[in-house]
Amino acid sequence: MIPNILRKLFRRRHGYPPKRDEFGQSARKRALQAFERGRSPEQVASETGISLKTARRYFYSSKKLPSGLEAQYSMLKYLLKHRPVFKQRFVETIAHKRGMSVPEVTVRLQRPWGLKELLMGKWPDYIDEKRQREAQANIDAALDFVRLMESCGMSPEELRLKVQESMKRALNKRRAEQTEQQSKPDHSEK
Repeated sequence: MIPNILRKLFRRRHGYPPKRDEFGQSARKRALQAFERGRSPEQVASETGISLKTARRYFYSSKKLPSGLEAQYSMLKYLLKHRPVFKQRFVETIAHKRGMSVPEVTVRLQRPWGLKELLMGKWPDYIDEKRQREAQANIDAALDFVRLMESCGMSPEELRLKVQESMKRALNKRRAEQTEQQSKPDHSEK
């Protein structure tokens, strides 16, 4: 039994190189593009030289992908590789929209399948997490306020009135400072 397990763990897998055409495109990429044009697995198998079983597997995997993914991926990959200004703006835009840092977006794009994961919507959206952190901070502040109220021995109504009074005083003080600044003559122009 143990030799069977070891044999399964250490067996050699065949790593067939991808079939490429004269333009360097893999059979999988050509098959996905053909499926986007409405071809059937049988037609794709005969056109690309892959087995019907493989063509069907590619077909079912293509149904899970957004339409036009291969075309978008090819175009973006080319632009990111050959247009540095576009790459910089693209990375900054993605960072802003996703609530991520620019270096983090750059690292994610450099990973294998990073760009495809982005196009397929599999990148995390940190903006929602940021809102959750802010909401949690507000809840924590409210709990701190309740603890303060309990430690002072005040009722919620008394504490509310004291907070309102202090806010009114701060507002009146700010208004007084503003009127004082407006009433002073401006001596900066000579």
